[in-house]
Amino acid sequence: MKKIVALPLLADPRMGGWPTYTAHLAHGLISAGWEPVIFRLAKRSEKKPRHFGRGLDYWNISFNDLLELTHTVPTLITAVGKNHRETARDLMAEGANVVIHDPTELDAMMREAISVTKVFTIRKIISDNLKKIGIDNQYLPHPYQRATPVDSKLEKHAVSLSRVDFDKNTHLIVEANKLLPEDKRIVIHGALNRLYAKFKLEETDPRWWDNYAGEWPASESTSAPLRIANSANMVIDLSTIKNDGGGTQYSFLEVFDAGKPLVIHSGWLTGNPDYDEIAPAVYCAVDSPESLAEAVMGEPSYDKSEAEIILNTHEAGNVARNLMEAMLDASG
Repeated sequence: MKKIVALPLLADPRMGGWPTYTAHLAHGLISAGWEPVIFRLAKRSEKKPRHFGRGLDYWNISFNDLLELTHTVPTLITAVGKNHRETARDLMAEGANVVIHDPTELDAMMREAISVTKVFTIRKIISDNLKKIGIDNQYLPHPYQRATPVDSKLEKHAVSLSRVDFDKNTHLIVEANKLLPEDKRIVIHGALNRLYAKFKLEETDPRWWDNYAGEWPASESTSAPLRIANSANMVIDLSTIKNDGGGTQYSFLEVFDAGKPLVIHSGWLTGNPDYDEIAPAVYCAVDSPESLAEAVMGEPSYDKSEAEIILNTHEAGNVARNLMEAMLDASG
């Protein structure tokens, strides 16, 4: 009989890092012999599951039922959105564990709440920064379930896959496209922050839409981003996060899985080899439209071996086994 583990996702987004983490962890738990059950908070519990995407289902559950479940099965809150922090606090007080993805998730209430539970972090720099302010935690890398290989016709020179947003620095891509010949321009894919598009990208280039290919079905399957990556010679991801960096994001792991050269923002690297896990596996790091255009115009010579090492480190089944061992040890 499989062992059940509850995975409440206390966040509203249907796309992005939080649901992607939940999905990859769930697949890892399955391969490790567990039966993960993904929950979303609702006014009332439902008797039938809903489609979560990525080959998984989820259940809507009431707070009271979720609280009761926390008393009976191992429970890991896979993400905490700002509108769900009180719920997370109450669940953690009753024994639920939690994953912290980003230091910005920790307001004063959350800092106090997580003092009573087992905390997991997904990049080493986050782990160390939390320890510096007295928050004990355990670093475990992003779980990543390798996608089913896909074939895509090579149609583009360069693409970007991450959200179109402030922290993704998409405006640098738009500026670089003005410097590039038409056949080398970066085709922009991803969910759109419309305020960012209106007040930053349109100001940068009113015709930036000419190189925007729209959103891609992030929840369709774990193979969806690989189809886009495989359609190009290289992938651009200029993510930066204040007081964070060096390690993986799912958008990086997906490019590594596709075996494509990855161009990142130099601001993602910290200069500390203990944190800069992805540095050996990237094609190059840039910090301006000019350096990005130069990288795109180059012909990358790319060795996939370093990316394979990173993917092996993040193998979902191994991460899930280590996580459950730590959770069960913490519960006594």
